[in-house]
Amino acid sequence: MNNILAVFGNRNHTMQFASYMRKSGKFCKIIDTPRDISKACGISIVFSNRDLTVARFILNRFQLSSFNGMYEIHENGIFRNYRRI
Repeated sequence: MNNILAVFGNRNHTMQFASYMRKSGKFCKIIDTPRDISKACGISIVFSNRDLTVARFILNRFQLSSFNGMYEIHENGIFRNYRRI
């Protein structure tokens, strides 16, 4: 199963998004933003693609203005491919 990476330009918005996801009962993890994705504050959120609808609801509801996009993570052995969604 693929995961989703949510990227923000502001650390505070990244932490708020993680908090809203957890309050919604969804598991998420704060990670260092991959170097392949440059427009970021340094940390991003990874969550299951099953929770994409909830994540989009949170983004629309709380209007975290520094949101830079979401990327689907495809695991290929030790390599990861990121595709903007």
